[in-house]
Amino acid sequence: MKSLRQLSFTSLLLVSSLLNAADAEQYIQEAKSYLDNNEPKAAIIQLKNALQENPTSIEARLMLGKIYLQAGDGASAEKEFERAKKLNAAKSYWEQDLAKAYLLQRKYHEILDNIVDDPNSSSEERVAILLIRGDAHLGLRQLKEARETFGQAQTVNSESQEAMLGLIMADLAENKRSEALASVDSLLSRYPDNVSALVLRAELNMQTGGVDVARTDFNKAISLQGKNIRALLGRANINLASGKLEETKSDLAELEKLVPGHPKLLHLSGTVALLEKDIDKADTLLQQAHTADPNNLQTQTMLGATNLYKGNLEAAHEHLSQVLKAQPALLPAIKLLASVQHKLKQPEEVIKLLEPASRHYPNDAQLMAMLGTAYMQVKRFEEGSALMSKAIEISPDLASYRTQLALGLLAQGKTGEAIHELESTTGMEQEFVQADVLLVLSHINKKNYDKALEASMSLEKKSPDNPVSHNLTGLAYLMAGKHDEAEQRFNKALQVDPTFITAHANLARLAMQKDDIEQAKAQLEAALKKAPKNTTVLMGLADIAKRKGDLARMNELLERAHNGEPKSSRPGLILAQNYLADGEPLKALRMTSQLSTDFPKEPAVLAIHGKTQITSGDAINAVTTFKRLQDIVKSAETLQMLGNAQQAAKQFDDARVSYQQALEDKPDFVPVLIGQYSLELSTGNLELALTHARSIQKALPDNAIGYEFEATAYAFQNKPKQAIPLYEKARQIQASEKVTMLLAGQYQAAGDPERGLSLLNDWITQHPDQLQPQLNLSMMLLSQGRNDESIAAYEKILQADKDNLIALNNLAWLYSTKNDKRASQIGKRAYDLAPRRPEIIDTYGWILVQEGDYKQGSEILKQAAELAPKNQEIVYHLGYALNKQGEKQQAKAFLKRAIAIDEKSELAKTAQKLIETLN
Repeated sequence: MKSLRQLSFTSLLLVSSLLNAADAEQYIQEAKSYLDNNEPKAAIIQLKNALQENPTSIEARLMLGKIYLQAGDGASAEKEFERAKKLNAAKSYWEQDLAKAYLLQRKYHEILDNIVDDPNSSSEERVAILLIRGDAHLGLRQLKEARETFGQAQTVNSESQEAMLGLIMADLAENKRSEALASVDSLLSRYPDNVSALVLRAELNMQTGGVDVARTDFNKAISLQGKNIRALLGRANINLASGKLEETKSDLAELEKLVPGHPKLLHLSGTVALLEKDIDKADTLLQQAHTADPNNLQTQTMLGATNLYKGNLEAAHEHLSQVLKAQPALLPAIKLLASVQHKLKQPEEVIKLLEPASRHYPNDAQLMAMLGTAYMQVKRFEEGSALMSKAIEISPDLASYRTQLALGLLAQGKTGEAIHELESTTGMEQEFVQADVLLVLSHINKKNYDKALEASMSLEKKSPDNPVSHNLTGLAYLMAGKHDEAEQRFNKALQVDPTFITAHANLARLAMQKDDIEQAKAQLEAALKKAPKNTTVLMGLADIAKRKGDLARMNELLERAHNGEPKSSRPGLILAQNYLADGEPLKALRMTSQLSTDFPKEPAVLAIHGKTQITSGDAINAVTTFKRLQDIVKSAETLQMLGNAQQAAKQFDDARVSYQQALEDKPDFVPVLIGQYSLELSTGNLELALTHARSIQKALPDNAIGYEFEATAYAFQNKPKQAIPLYEKARQIQASEKVTMLLAGQYQAAGDPERGLSLLNDWITQHPDQLQPQLNLSMMLLSQGRNDESIAAYEKILQADKDNLIALNNLAWLYSTKNDKRASQIGKRAYDLAPRRPEIIDTYGWILVQEGDYKQGSEILKQAAELAPKNQEIVYHLGYALNKQGEKQQAKAFLKRAIAIDEKSELAKTAQKLIETLN
């Protein structure tokens, strides 16, 4: 046998190749072992060793490509699958994975050009390819083609859950979020363990603030598929936003094993490092994330923060400016850039940046505090002070978070210092937000007046020429009940700066506490001369006008305050409420429409706007308004308001869904139970109405309303015997005008009218000023044929209310039955008061006919018939009157119309007999 030295060159190459292949196979087996142990980094090293030994190893190429694919590295994955393709690997081994690599890189055209549906492939392969092509169409915003492609996948496999998800993604691409969420819910009701659907629903809920719901879905997805990258990333995001750093780091450690180098992993890890103030580590990780995904605005924002903390202000400015160029309303970037400009000593630039942002985010306390500080730096003390005060009102603990990081600039957790730490640092160089001002305001807000005085006096020493410091001391004295000291400090603020009208407002407040309204008015009028459009001053004067009972002047001042400066929703809100209370819904709607334009994200504005729309009869638009409110404030209360609007708009199924969602959030929430009851009662679902009424009884066992509602549901079914004991119980718990009248009516329906009359008489004796029970009594007497007693009751009502329309109308008719000449006189009074009410017009016209005035009676009855052409009695009356007037043909036409309205009625028979006499 020849030795190795004696082999030919060709033989040597063959032996070497066999040895390399053996080594490559060993590396591949070791890589598989590493993958089984969740060590992809080690697997990558072994696979690269394998390819060094044997560059033609298809298996190594495919394995390496799959690892890159899982790590989100589309470019490296594409490279390996392309090489496997060139090595003539079977198409089924690389085609789908190559397409997924293209997807990761958003190479949608490459997918559509190179990845084609083959009708001869297996149904499983066809569905997979069609799904990828559908995703490519989605990426190119070719939504029609995407839907068609996902539809083709469903044709191949009607149970394809991935195709269903694709159609849901098409809905999302068209901003049909509610439809998409409903479709995901439907999919999960059929396939509760669909991990992709769980992750998608969690991500949708995350975007709308449903963090707890999202966390539940992410947890379930991870329990079903422990290595699901999106679910782990999603949960890590939630934990980070909730300030749960340890849980976040646990998820990131797992992701580090699965997808080392993933851009989102690097981003989150860098954020954690920044929150832990490991700035160098944060910078390294975020730079890597930025390199991997240069278009990620969040990463660029974080890099801006990192450079800010490192003092690299120009680099921070560049990163953040680029972010805001792409997305001008991104709040964290706005705040960070403002911080950079502050450190560059550019307060005017800060104001230029933050003023528009404050209109986008009108309730962001931190933004207010930052803008307030910038105003103070350019000596706009009035505006700065007002914003600082408003910031503390919105966020009482704002002063606890002094550092830039803790101000929420990264919208991640609360890592600021506590107030006692702040107290020890106010003498140091201030952060962007003027911490000492916030500290005083915070102590006042928490009623720690001694501490507030201590802090404000320290501020006075530091800033004796700043009127804000003296005003804050005065405010602390005022709240502590030391009025003389407060007055001295407010006057001192005015000495320092006569234009500081907040001090005038506080002096007016002090005067009001002493019940010296004239002095308060004088202070506010002095302030108004200096600032004619100041909202606070105008509202103070409006309050004084209200106290004096001058409501016209109050509304005039509120109108001016609404158009004044600084812009505030409060004057408009008060005005709208006043207009609603005065029965002027259209004026209220004008005001709330303007408010909703000026303050589109303010919950109080949207709430009253929706309420006003319903009151004005515009329930459809009220639904839209309350949906906007629900997007901002997710609560049982907003869902209840939405449900009420949907009920008013006759969107009954939608209302049921809203009410149910509200109860899931807040079980036994009584306003929702009432809404459900009202809905089912109005739509005739009386058994459901009974169920809801009993639910209200359980929630409010000592309240009459549940028993009243149950009784009313029985009354709607004409079951007085069941209704009466429930009304009696409601009346026993809380006797009321309404329940008494309802109960009296049920006694009459049950054949015991004397009991009903007795109840009403007793109530009227105890409450002689309430007219509605007297009207009910009169009508009940009338229905029993006790006309003389009914006349006496109606006459008594008119003594108290001479223009009571119902009493006038019914009394006129009763007089006519007794040939009392007062009938037409009373009927005319009712007609003059309500010339557009057909039933009132009919009574007057019919009385004239009965008195023999056929011509005028016919003319009046024509008016009634025009307003109510389907009212059989009115049309008959007109036909009868025309016949009496001698207008036979017209009379016959109207009598035929009366018969056609209801051919089976007694009135139709009477009309037919009259026609026969005419013939």
